[in-house]
Amino acid sequence: MRAIAYLRVPSGADDADSLYGQREAVRAWARQSGATLLGTFEDEQDDRPGLRALIRTLSDEVDAVVVAHLGAISGDTVVQEIVIDTIRRSGAGLVSVATADQARLGHAGTEAMRQVVRTVLTRRRSVEALLGVEPDEPSDDGTELVLEIVDDGPAAWAG
Repeated sequence: MRAIAYLRVPSGADDADSLYGQREAVRAWARQSGATLLGTFEDEQDDRPGLRALIRTLSDEVDAVVVAHLGAISGDTVVQEIVIDTIRRSGAGLVSVATADQARLGHAGTEAMRQVVRTVLTRRRSVEALLGVEPDEPSDDGTELVLEIVDDGPAAWAG
């Protein structure tokens, strides 16, 4: 397996979550699994130049992106799922070294928000295929799809 590592220190992280700690966890995974690490991208900034560069780098030469944990992608479940979907659409897989993330990465998905985001992304691809629109192709009128999920609590669900 040929893999690229992505490292990012989430805000409020402890020493075990340092770039060094993540790098060592990913290297240990690579040794144990027999994977070849082709490169490492990392971010310490919120604007994520490393993640953007990683996404642009994905090709047939890369089998997987490996992270120490999903929090390296984002602390936000919706952002995690969008990035995971982007990686998978490129033909690569995503591997998290953290055992706790295995169920989150599985097809079943155990968290309701993950299920909602996966369903929306899958439906979007279905509609794009039906319309003959390429996934990354901008619309003719320059508009973008904006999805806002608002949780106003149980009171809003009753109406």
